[in-house]
Formats: sequence, structure tokens, C-alpha cells
Amino acid sequence: MSQATIFKYFRSKKELLLFIIKPMIENILPTTQRILQDNHDGLISWVHFLVNDRYHFLSRNRDAAIILISQVLIDEQVRGMLLDRVSYSKSLFAKKVWENLLISDEIRDDLSMPDFIQLVLGQILFYFLQSQRIEVIDDPRQINRDLQRIERTIILAIRK
Repeated sequence: MSQATIFKYFRSKKELLLFIIKPMIENILPTTQRILQDNHDGLISWVHFLVNDRYHFLSRNRDAAIILISQVLIDEQVRGMLLDRVSYSKSLFAKKVWENLLISDEIRDDLSMPDFIQLVLGQILFYFLQSQRIEVIDDPRQINRDLQRIERTIILAIRK
């Protein structure tokens, strides 16, 4: 596609960039349907779901995810859009995930919801960048082993 054709549909590079990353931002957290689709019972089940669901979402949308991650670091507008979406989805997460984790009585009493989110997302994002950009890993068995290791690390960090 020629540059002229692209700018027929988008008035600026910024408008094109936002068109590419807006769907990523809107779907960065699992949807209600996705959370409710499986019956999660306890800490291990929730951690497994979150790690696998979000890693595979990022991998399926690898190019847009990498653009989003890089733009969040340098672009105030993109960072604001992401933070707005996370804030919007926070109550859903609290109601569907966090409350169930608290009821299970498996997580440390001193762990807050932001601490939990930071721990899980940090592990997923770092592994995503490592496996897709730093040391490309394309063996599904290796990825599965690595995700299981990440799950164990998270569980050890948050379990009572």
C-alpha cells in the first residue's frame, strides 16, 4: 500500500498509530465473557488463567502489542488511554477475580490488588518481550514450560 493511500484514510501518523493500538488497549485485560467462560476455583486456577490468557493475547497480537508497549513508555496520550482503560476495568477485575481470590483465603493478607496486578502483569510482559524480541522463542513446548515456571513464581510470591 502506498503512503498516499494510507494518508487518504488517516490524516496523520498519530491517527494511524492510535488506530493500530486502540483495539489492544480496549482488550488489554480479559473481558467479562472470557473470565466467566471457565470456572476458576482457587489461586492456582486463576493464576494459570491470567498468565496464559494474557500471554497468548499478547502473542497473537505481537506487532501491535510491541508498538503499544513502546508507545506507553514515550507517549503521554497513549499512556493516558491505557491507564483509563485499566481504571475502567478495575471494578470488573475486583469483582470477578480479586474477591474470589480473597474468599479462597490462599493469598497473603498483606497483598493488595495493585500489588497482585503488578506482579502478574510484570511477569507476563517481561516474558513476552523476552520471548518475542530479546531471545525469540517459537517452540510451543518451551513457551508452555516457561509459562508454568512463571505461574509457580507468582504463586510462591503471593500464597500464604
